[in-house]
Amino acid sequence: MKIISVSSEFPTQAETKLITISRVRDAQCPLRYYKNFLEKPRQEPLFIPIELGMGGFFHDYLEKHLKLVMNLHTEIDKHHRIDVNDMLRSFRMSFVWEGKLRPPYKIVLEKLDVEDYVSKLRGVGQNFNDFLMEELPGKRILGVEEPIQLRTEKATLYGKYDLITEDSDGSITLWDWKTNILPGSQSHEEFRNQKIQLGMYAIWLKYKYDLDKVRATAVFFGDKTEQVSEMFSDEVERDVLTFLTAWRDKLNKLDSYPPLPNKSCPWCEWYPVCPAFATGRKPAPAVREGAASPSPSAAPLPFAPRRPEHEEHLLALVLGVVLALALAVAMFFPFLQKLF
Repeated sequence: MKIISVSSEFPTQAETKLITISRVRDAQCPLRYYKNFLEKPRQEPLFIPIELGMGGFFHDYLEKHLKLVMNLHTEIDKHHRIDVNDMLRSFRMSFVWEGKLRPPYKIVLEKLDVEDYVSKLRGVGQNFNDFLMEELPGKRILGVEEPIQLRTEKATLYGKYDLITEDSDGSITLWDWKTNILPGSQSHEEFRNQKIQLGMYAIWLKYKYDLDKVRATAVFFGDKTEQVSEMFSDEVERDVLTFLTAWRDKLNKLDSYPPLPNKSCPWCEWYPVCPAFATGRKPAPAVREGAASPSPSAAPLPFAPRRPEHEEHLLALVLGVVLALALAVAMFFPFLQKLF
């Protein structure tokens, strides 16, 4: 599969031709993919995990800060750190109202409160400042928070980068900020998705700047700062595009979208109406007791899982017996009236 064009804009394409890393992640559960990308009219999420809200806030804060740096200076230096206290004040003013987390944001993990997430955000900000002083001085900013698009014969891939910098030797790096920790060594799907995302970025960089010396790097600012990178190569281009094309083709063939419970269920915005938990069964124990409890009265969704075949046979047998008894009563009722 060949790259036809690259650009810095979001595409207007049919859903059957779009590929994003968020779609790849959500499609691990077909129901979640349906609710987020196919359902018409689209419903508002029932809640937003605070981790997602905090990550979005951090990206927005850095975007404003780095765009100001780009407009005022030719290069990044160690004095361009963020004001962590100012960031925390802004977070509190946006997310905490009357001492509580404002809707639709919600804390999923047990035994944590708003102050725990303020503390987490403080650590993320401090880790970013340490990273900036060590890794970014002397680099020139080429772009901040812009969309990317790659078009092939069969599909359109798009996403959004956080920062692109150029070194003194002309090499270019695309940076992707993460407010969580680097996934554990056994998190195979998460590492695969990360490789796909960085591979997409590296391919876009190569064609956008017509350079082979390009790198896409994800920086995790969780408990400590860790990085994973992907350089452009013909092998990366082949593997990423082949995987994503096959993924899109497979998804386009689905004619129903059943839920597939997995470890991400407690953070899923559609968990309260998910048919997989309609009988009250809870997902992973990360859910706080009573928080986001399933709604037994929620209307069944049109793609709810089918009843197991043996249960259908038993139900048919019971209905048959009831029908036979009803017919027998109807036939002998006149005779019984004369007898008594």
